[in-house]
Amino acid sequence: MLFQIVITLGVLAQVGVFAIDDRILERASNGTSVVLLTVAYLQQTTIFSDDNGMLRRIAYVETRDGARLSDNIWAVSEEGLQLTQASDHPTLNVKHNLISRELDIDWIAVDWEELQRPLYSAVAARLLLFLAPERLPDVNDIDGQAAFWKKYYNTNGSVSEFTGASFELEGALYSQERAKVTCRLLATDVPHSQASLKISWYL
Repeated sequence: MLFQIVITLGVLAQVGVFAIDDRILERASNGTSVVLLTVAYLQQTTIFSDDNGMLRRIAYVETRDGARLSDNIWAVSEEGLQLTQASDHPTLNVKHNLISRELDIDWIAVDWEELQRPLYSAVAARLLLFLAPERLPDVNDIDGQAAFWKKYYNTNGSVSEFTGASFELEGALYSQERAKVTCRLLATDVPHSQASLKISWYL
């Protein structure tokens, strides 16, 4: 089972724009901390529902959090990016509008090289998961997630590749790295009422 960390921060904020570590926007930035920060950032928006830990797992399965980086952390191809940019897809249009509003990214105008930025790569990967006609398997269903990934995300991959990397991820490999991860939230346009923001990510 993936470990889920939930951080609750008391902040002076309502629903608004939050900025996290600049590394998630830097080209070729990678590593476990960057992946966790990127996934956490997406989770605090209203763009996507819970991905059941798949985004976290895919980053590790595809590139070992960027250590095996070829183009971008979530290994989204040019063709994959184009699928996420279809302007004639009514449901995608809703996501594009939310991405523009909450992340200030004109997704239709994004070119493939921009996916070198972790946040952009993660958004593209999450849109590909969103486009799949089946529901995302439960976080504890690694075999189901592996089959889903193979069918809808990386047809050249194997189920055993996904499950093996996922079990490796759940081991003690990153115990020290987990302890060092920090999440910095900066609220902009802060009102004077107290609120609380919960962010969770999967290791």
